Amino acid sequence: MSGWVLSYIVETVQTISNWSCNDTSLYSSMSLIVMKANNLIAFSDFDFIGFLCLHLTKLTDVSYRYYIYSPIQHGLEGSARATMINASFMVTDTFTQICHSGLARANVSESGVWIKAGSASSAAVLCPYSLLARYTFKYTKTDVCNENDVGAINICDVKTQMEANTTCGVLYPLYAGSSTSRCVDVVVSSSSTYVTLHNDVTSSNTFTYSCVAISSDGKSMSVTPNYCKKGQTPTAVPVRNDFHEEGSVLALTIDGCKPTSPCRK
Repeated sequence: MSGWVLSYIVETVQTISNWSCNDTSLYSSMSLIVMKANNLIAFSDFDFIGFLCLHLTKLTDVSYRYYIYSPIQHGLEGSARATMINASFMVTDTFTQICHSGLARANVSESGVWIKAGSASSAAVLCPYSLLARYTFKYTKTDVCNENDVGAINICDVKTQMEANTTCGVLYPLYAGSSTSRCVDVVVSSSSTYVTLHNDVTSSNTFTYSCVAISSDGKSMSVTPNYCKKGQTPTAVPVRNDFHEEGSVLALTIDGCKPTSPCRK
């Protein structure tokens, strides 16, 4: 596997960018696979091996939702999740030593999506049905625009897409390189709905993936680049594992469609 990059930033910068499938023995019973880094990380006269324990759920024929069952590592850029094991130690129990349980795992909001290369259009899913509408919004908290800047979001005309524009300095409020983003996963938890978005076009300051958390009443939405953040809520700026705020909060006002046609047809 390539493209999943982790950078160790203690002492010297060391990067992991290639992984091998290490263990699939838990997939049939627990939907877990383990990836192993192809290079070592040196720290304080010891070598460490990086592992990723991933819980997979099939979404479409070309996409999977994943949760990382590995702890936060503050030595990794962005305090990313991974299991780091001394290279001199032998792994004898994958679940106990690599696939952590309880609080060490990603929580419900920290999901990500894998899409088969070249198949993004086939990975689209229906955006949250209860929230299909046209909205206007204003920023209430933001790291990219000014508070009270305004815009519009359309989750109505194409029910597998969010279309968004804003008047502030950034081109598009969903961290996309165009106004349109595909819904590729929806996770509902308590009073929040988490939607992972895929963007075809990327350029400077845009991202292939972004995540929004929408309140059940459709009045507030937080947005963040890359993936849904730990503890993300619709009313607060999302925070990375290294405690850095990354994203915005939008106050939504329904402008059309909901709760009548044509959105619900």
